[in-house]
Amino acid sequence: MDNTVQTSFLDIQEYCQEDENAYYEDTESNNSNGKIFVDKSTRTIYELYRRYTKKEIDMSPYYQRKPMWVKPRQSKLIESILLDVPIQVIYLAELDPANNDSYYYEVVDGQQRLTAFFEFLDNKFKLEKLTVLKSLNGKCFSDLEARYQRAIEDYLLTVYIIKKESEKEAKFDIFERINIGSTNLNAQEIRNCVYARGQSAEGLKLLSKLAQNEDFANLVNKKMLEKRMKDEELILRFLSYYLKGINDYTGSMTRFLNDTLDNYHIYKQNLKTIKEDFSKSMKYINEFFGKNAFIINPKSTQINFALFDVLSTYFAKHDETFIKNNENIIKTIHSELLNNADYRISLTANSSTKSNTYTRFNMWENYINQKLLMEL
Repeated sequence: MDNTVQTSFLDIQEYCQEDENAYYEDTESNNSNGKIFVDKSTRTIYELYRRYTKKEIDMSPYYQRKPMWVKPRQSKLIESILLDVPIQVIYLAELDPANNDSYYYEVVDGQQRLTAFFEFLDNKFKLEKLTVLKSLNGKCFSDLEARYQRAIEDYLLTVYIIKKESEKEAKFDIFERINIGSTNLNAQEIRNCVYARGQSAEGLKLLSKLAQNEDFANLVNKKMLEKRMKDEELILRFLSYYLKGINDYTGSMTRFLNDTLDNYHIYKQNLKTIKEDFSKSMKYINEFFGKNAFIINPKSTQINFALFDVLSTYFAKHDETFIKNNENIIKTIHSELLNNADYRISLTANSSTKSNTYTRFNMWENYINQKLLMEL
């Protein structure tokens, strides 16, 4: 996507230990077998503008959250067009009328560039701080000579259109490839592109709603995490383990999480229970461990996603009576395991691998069960 005012990506990455984007998953299951249909074409700026004015292009889909370019940068882009400088390709996704979409396309990559073009054609800003075509400073589109107006309107953009027939997993792969080598969209932001419409969109709305839970907000630095949608990624991880268990985990966190949204239409039948169990889990984790619940190093503020997975799922799956009656045991095991080398490795060293995932979940269950037997 277009880089604008930069969120401190590094700071957020450092705050999230072993999250979904920490490393590339080298597993066979991560390869997409879905079908990809992409059309490459050239469109004039005016042709896209015409579709925009007819409300055929969604410029602000759910996942587009970045602020607009400042006017000098927009002006610089217009100057580049007039100088016939090549512009980066535009990515659009074709929408399916079956999902009740009134738009024909949504912008995947190029929102800021298209916005600059369309706003200038609408006379919404005047050119400023141009360094080559200085005589055009202070002019809006209607002020330009006809030759300049034609040059802008007739400029050919390379446009890739992701066809609606492409499968979601394949679309996810496309979004990842677009963003390789940049700090644009992370996995959860890509997920919000792919699943923003249709039945799975309800799942995204649930993530956003659960992220407002007060106990959850106290347990994680929500203001930091929400800048890159890491708060919603955490909750999707919870839902995935809570709804499917570790036996469904094959070693690809991306596929594991995507599958949860793919099948949300099934899971939503138990929506009331899901909300109640998540709320219960956050309540008692907050009560037992406080804001450091998911932090391994007491000298750090770094949230460990893998530890969140274990604790949130365990508390959600047990009733309040059990949790209250075994508070001391749960606290003791939590402390003991954080000092256990094997457990800590499973939380911190490539935590998304299948073996480490099974290790930490099984160690937690086994230690708790052994302690409960000893108390009988």
